[in-house]
Amino acid sequence: PAGIFATSFAHDAALVRTRPQQIALALFLIFLLALPILFGPRLLAISTLILISSVIVLGLQITTGYAGQINLGQAAFMGVGAYTTGFLATKLGLPFWLTIPLGGCSAALFGFIFGLSAVRIKGFYLALTTIAAQALFHFFVLNLP
Repeated sequence: PAGIFATSFAHDAALVRTRPQQIALALFLIFLLALPILFGPRLLAISTLILISSVIVLGLQITTGYAGQINLGQAAFMGVGAYTTGFLATKLGLPFWLTIPLGGCSAALFGFIFGLSAVRIKGFYLALTTIAAQALFHFFVLNLP
């Protein structure tokens, strides 16, 4: 037989299983920290958008892949965090390192509040309610002062 066989569920569910994967992850994290030094403003902006898209894809992977639920309002939840972060940084003048966690907490709170109403819904109807969350977010961002 070939391959890596897990001996426990914890080892099987681990994201980083082998020593080469740990080394690759460490090198990738070092590369991410060095991005502002290595790249110019244009490539840094492109890399930032790529990393933001990766976070969105990971969220979709968790809801669709692991949980088996169809979530079409993923952009609304991400948008709440981004809007909160931008508002706190520009209007209130809070520092960057404080606005990022607060934006994530606001997105989680919005998702939790929305999830309370959608907890018993499955399949097609869950997809419809998450589309409604997306439409409501779009409406509020464009129409509220």
